Amino acid sequence: MPKFGKFTGFFIHTFGTSVMTVAMSFAISIITARYLGPAGRGALALLLLIPIFAVTFGRLGVGHAINYYASKVPKDRLISTSLVLSVLVGLGSSAVSIPLIFLLRNAFFKGITTPLILLACSFIPFAFVHDYLPSIFQGFYKIKRRNLLIAAFPFFNLALLLVLVILLKLSLWGAVIAYAGANVVIVIISLALVLKELEIKTIRPDFHLMKALLTYGFQSHIGLIFKELNYRGDMLLVSYFLNPAAVGYYAIAVNIAELLWKLPEAVGTVLLPKIAGMDRKEANTFTPLVFRTILIPMAVMCLAVLFAGKYIIVIAFGREFLPSVPVLALLLPGILAMAFWKIIANTLIGLGHAIKYSITSGVALVFMVVFDVILIPKMGLKGAAIASSISYLVATAFIIYLYIRLTGISYKDLLIPRKSDFAIYGKMFSVLTAGKTSE
Repeated sequence: MPKFGKFTGFFIHTFGTSVMTVAMSFAISIITARYLGPAGRGALALLLLIPIFAVTFGRLGVGHAINYYASKVPKDRLISTSLVLSVLVGLGSSAVSIPLIFLLRNAFFKGITTPLILLACSFIPFAFVHDYLPSIFQGFYKIKRRNLLIAAFPFFNLALLLVLVILLKLSLWGAVIAYAGANVVIVIISLALVLKELEIKTIRPDFHLMKALLTYGFQSHIGLIFKELNYRGDMLLVSYFLNPAAVGYYAIAVNIAELLWKLPEAVGTVLLPKIAGMDRKEANTFTPLVFRTILIPMAVMCLAVLFAGKYIIVIAFGREFLPSVPVLALLLPGILAMAFWKIIANTLIGLGHAIKYSITSGVALVFMVVFDVILIPKMGLKGAAIASSISYLVATAFIIYLYIRLTGISYKDLLIPRKSDFAIYGKMFSVLTAGKTSE
């Protein structure tokens, strides 16, 4: 069994951060659902898709490239180049996104006013810098600082929601302003932390490195686009075939289901830079161990949500969101499968095979769109959930197949837990109770 070293401690810290963000994100969902109602919650989900998709289509995979090159180039060069690149890409994406949004307005943003759409568009550049900077800390394995930035965003978003939506009763406007304001605050904090890592006089972008980041990043960028469209594109299709209230019901089910991804996402955050710095033989032993370790916890959590989902929705969001209950149940098989996809995807990117990650994301998107178009008109929200689960299951089966072919590892070694694996849980508990993880 390979030694986990700092991996276990950083995973515990990252997962603990995820638990905090889950609690705050859940509080945000409750506030927006109860104070905006199904239609307002759906409109908010659609408005927030504007910066999300702008970043998705424009980030060019630079975050993954930063992680890949962090152990291969000097820190000052990588940070300087990443900062300049984030600003350039953010401004360029804004120039393309805004006219495109208005071109598609009648199809996907029905009933949403022009000022609200412009507000959502205005903080696209901040969203880019917010997206890039945590990757710098992740790449240099300064996981605690990365986690600080991740946890700070929902904290400020929640604080602003309390003031703008509950106290000042600004409704949908307040919710959008709260999200935008949190982005701005996090960018300021992120820049302060990043600039502490180097002297101002050393900020000189390396255009050869910039080209290398874009070249490698583009391989995963295609997959990031496919993945985000797979995660959020069904909301656009629900909006197209149904209405904003239906998007609100669907968004709540998706929000709850995706909370289960916090465990594999925490693992993936620490795994990617770890694999990038390993030799191939060690990586081929390490990833299967990590994969097997999260099998049982993920299965247990999915079963818990399956049985408790109705009570969670009624208590947290109110009986008017009961249509979200069957949607949540139908999403869970795909959510469980995609948890394991995330582990293998981060491994492939760390090994330098980002294009394979992108291929599996593309396959998932094709299945999602085809089944959404077939099932939503016939089955409504349930059809959208079934389409998502099918696409996630297909993507996971495909990425496991590619990983097995690439590494030569057997399916048994990857998928069947061993008795010795359970020692990892004891290791995690020891690190958790010790409460110490050095940066």
